[in-house]
Amino acid sequence: MQCNIIITHKGNPSHLKYVLAQIRESNPRANIVLMGDASNDKYPFVKHAYLDDYFTAAREFANVYVHKNATSVEYELFCYQRWFCVYEYMKAHNLTDVFALDSDVLLYDNLDNIHRVLAEYDFAVSAKNLDAENPGWWIAGPPMGYFHIDALKNMLDFFINSYRAKKYLKLFDQKMDWHKSRKEPYGICDMTQIFFFVKENKDKFFNLSVPFDVCGETTCIDKTILDTTEYVADGPRKKLLFEKGRVYAFDRQTNKKLRFPLLHFQGYTPINAKEWIPAFYRGRRYRFKLWRRNLRQRAKEFRKRIFMYKNKDKK
Repeated sequence: MQCNIIITHKGNPSHLKYVLAQIRESNPRANIVLMGDASNDKYPFVKHAYLDDYFTAAREFANVYVHKNATSVEYELFCYQRWFCVYEYMKAHNLTDVFALDSDVLLYDNLDNIHRVLAEYDFAVSAKNLDAENPGWWIAGPPMGYFHIDALKNMLDFFINSYRAKKYLKLFDQKMDWHKSRKEPYGICDMTQIFFFVKENKDKFFNLSVPFDVCGETTCIDKTILDTTEYVADGPRKKLLFEKGRVYAFDRQTNKKLRFPLLHFQGYTPINAKEWIPAFYRGRRYRFKLWRRNLRQRAKEFRKRIFMYKNKDKK
């Protein structure tokens, strides 16, 4: 069965081509769709769809949305609206299930094997601390989600209803107050609602945060390459092993390796992890461009060292 993979993104940042090429490289038979705009309608090896063509429900959701975050309204609102666009696309093209990937993910594994594990569930997301009383842990969702179309529709209904329910509005305020008391620039986002949606549908979902078996290997979905709380660190990121096209991280307690089907380059401060994407790209497409890019970077660093050396002599 052919896997459906959808990525939603506005704009065409320099890392997007590597993300898309890596998905195609690892999933040559998959139906890969980039839902975007005119600026990123330039990758012939994936299908392209315009977000505006699937924006009816997303536009209606904007009338319900209540902004409770330190970030911009436009950014957070679109994080919700993208899910409505995916659903409308699925309906229009008769897709029964889909893998939804963030646009800052490098995918190394063929999702056919993971699909065999997840197909019997209604949906799958990463939800690390479902029973947490600490509002800081009320978060679940990407970098990768798997949804049957009915489950995705139920989640969208939950997005809408949670902004009308006193129970959830009170919880959202509680989470906001918790972050404000710590002077943290966080708040309510789509992953907050996904967390509560999971709690109400535990019997129907598969938790991608819990290590699971794929083809005889212990597998886990990466929260972010910068998260080293449970893994051996290599500077600011996880220590990683690339072996025969596969990627592994190491458990901090046991030092046993875990297979990571993807790496998520989430995070802007103090490090913009997205800048690392070209260095971790393993596809064939764009290799010559990368070679030239690295050559220019080395030449720039060499000139800088020469300049510093000459100025040192002048002193």
